Amino acid sequence: MRVLLTTCAALVVVTGCSSRSAVSPAAPSSGNACVEGTVTWQGAPVPGAPVSAFVSGATTGQSTRADSAGHFCLSVPAGSVIRMSAASVQGGGPVSALSVFVSGSAAECGAGCLRRDLPLSTSPGRGGRYYVAAWVEAYSPNPDTSWVFCAIRDDSLRVDISGARVRIGLYPSHGVTTLAWNPNSRRYEAGSPARMFRADFRPELDRRYYLWVDLDGDGRNDASGSVRIPAAATITAPGTGSVVPPDFDMAWSTLGSSDSTRYEALLVGWSTGFVQTEVPDGTTNSVSFSGAPAGIYGADLQGSRGPSPAAGFGEFDLFGPNVVGHFWGVIRAGVGPFTVAPPTSP
Repeated sequence: MRVLLTTCAALVVVTGCSSRSAVSPAAPSSGNACVEGTVTWQGAPVPGAPVSAFVSGATTGQSTRADSAGHFCLSVPAGSVIRMSAASVQGGGPVSALSVFVSGSAAECGAGCLRRDLPLSTSPGRGGRYYVAAWVEAYSPNPDTSWVFCAIRDDSLRVDISGARVRIGLYPSHGVTTLAWNPNSRRYEAGSPARMFRADFRPELDRRYYLWVDLDGDGRNDASGSVRIPAAATITAPGTGSVVPPDFDMAWSTLGSSDSTRYEALLVGWSTGFVQTEVPDGTTNSVSFSGAPAGIYGADLQGSRGPSPAAGFGEFDLFGPNVVGHFWGVIRAGVGPFTVAPPTSP
C-alpha cells in the first residue's frame, strides 16, 4: 500500500497579447537584444506611459516612457527571461500590464526587435493570456505507475482550453507522446498503466523531458518548456515489516543525480491517524521522525524538480508569445507496513 501526497496546479488570471512561434528559456547569449511594442488602454495608445524591463529575479533593469504614439523600445540582455511592465491612471484608477518572455538574439532598437505590446488592464495577471500548468509524476524506482497532466487556461475568457495539441518527449522527433483531453478532469493526460489513462506514457527517470503546446491544434507550437525528472529513489530504512522506536530515522538512496531535487517525507499512522512531515536539510538523504505513537505505519517520499507546488511554484519555466506556465517533475517512493513500538520504560 502506498501513501499519496497530493499535487495540484493553481490556474491564475493572466492577460497578454498576440504573435505566434514558441520559445523556451536558453542560456543567456552575449550582447543585448531589444523589445518594442505599444502601450494601449482599451485599444487606444497611451503616450508617456512608463515601461520597465527586468531580467527575472533582478532588482534593477531598464526603463523608458512611451512616445506620443504609445510606442516604446528597450534594450535587454539577450536570451534571458524578461519581466516587462507598464502602468498608467485611466478611468479614474490605476491600470497596468505585465509580460513575461524570453528575449531574442542580439539586436538594436529599430532593427529586428522582439514585439511585445502592453495592453493596460485593471487585472494585469502574470504575463500572458494563457497559463499552462503541467507535471510528470512517477513511482520509484520502477515508473510503471506514472502520468503526465497538463491544464491550459485562457484567463481573458476564464475558460479551459480543450482543443490544444500537447506533446511530451525526450526529443522533438523521438519518443513523443500526444496527451489526450479528459473532459472530466478538464486537462490533458497520458500515463501508465495505459488502461487508466486516455493515452500511454511511461517516463525514464533522471531524464530531461520537453513539453510542446499548440493552443489551437494548427500544427504550430505556441509554447514550450522542459524539466529533468528526478532520479529514482528507494527508501532504505525503515523496511517493510520492521519494528522501530517512537523516534527513528527514515533514509533513502537515489539511482542518479539528486541535484536540484526537493525532498519531502511523510509518516502516516495507518492504525493511529498520526501524521508527520519532515524535509531534509539538503545535505543528507534522511529525515528524523519523533514522538510517533505505537501502531502500524507507512511512509512516503516525494522528490520534485522544477517550479512545483512544493517549491511555491516560483519563476515560470514554460514560455511562448502570450503564454506562461510551470512544468515540473515528481517521483514518489513508499514503504510499509512497519511497526512503531511503545516507548521503553526509563
